Amino acid sequence: WRAGADSGKICHAFFGFCDIRAFTTLTEVLQSDVVRVVNVVAKHVHEAVCEGFGAPNKNMGDAFLLVWKPTQVELGASEVADSALRAYIRIIIELARSRELNRLLLRADLQERLPGFRMQLGFGLHYGWAVEAAIGSAYKLDASYLSPHVNLAARLESASKIYNTPILISGDTYRLLSAGVQALCRLMDRVTVKGSMQPMELYTYDVPDVVSRGGAIPDDIDWSLLSHAQYGRNRDACTGFRVAGELQGHEPHTNLRADASTGSHAPSSSAGPYRASLDAFFRAVPPTTSPQFRAKFVAAVECYL
Repeated sequence: WRAGADSGKICHAFFGFCDIRAFTTLTEVLQSDVVRVVNVVAKHVHEAVCEGFGAPNKNMGDAFLLVWKPTQVELGASEVADSALRAYIRIIIELARSRELNRLLLRADLQERLPGFRMQLGFGLHYGWAVEAAIGSAYKLDASYLSPHVNLAARLESASKIYNTPILISGDTYRLLSAGVQALCRLMDRVTVKGSMQPMELYTYDVPDVVSRGGAIPDDIDWSLLSHAQYGRNRDACTGFRVAGELQGHEPHTNLRADASTGSHAPSSSAGPYRASLDAFFRAVPPTTSPQFRAKFVAAVECYL
């Protein structure tokens, strides 16, 4: 990049926008400590995106602009689309189990102002073209993406509040997801966006609630034991977005089986470490956990391992 360049270049990418909810109130109550909250969130957002073949483009206080460019990695558009959604799910899960973050959010003054508050982010994801360029001068230069498609990602994030879901995905993104991941997404609406004559579908991925009695999933659970080596190497296993057996009507590749009497999921005898980790998790969550929760949580955990 250089200052004073006359033009940029056109690129096609997945544009993601995520925003910390209730940030104004957080800032009013936490004052300078809000910086610690933002930096914890940023750490998890940046790690998940970078390890998912993307890159953080801008930090805007309570919001982040994220970019996944299929041409920059030796993967197809479908695999990059899956990785982008996987990064979102990973961020949600990891923030829910962050002890550092939950210590900050359990402050008495914050809980008095927002009873039961826990960290919530909204996410928008859209695929389209943009002008990639260096914007600024010799004093300040930013790598930027100029396009209505970038703005649309921000609009999707904002609209996620209306639809009461953390993740909102455009139809253009949905059509590039792998078939297995598409099966896990849910159609929310079909709308006409301002400035466009073409209606657009809106989809979501229902991330299970991962908050335990103590406010976060205990950090002493070793999720690294949940390796794909235990489950097989077929393509479905690698995507990590599988639906549990009772939702699909067949045995999942993870060797998990549904216990009809308790609704729990027991791994096969060859998955000892997996059993220990899942048992530890389900001991940490409320006893009202449903079979549907357990099924979706297993799929969500696998999606980023």
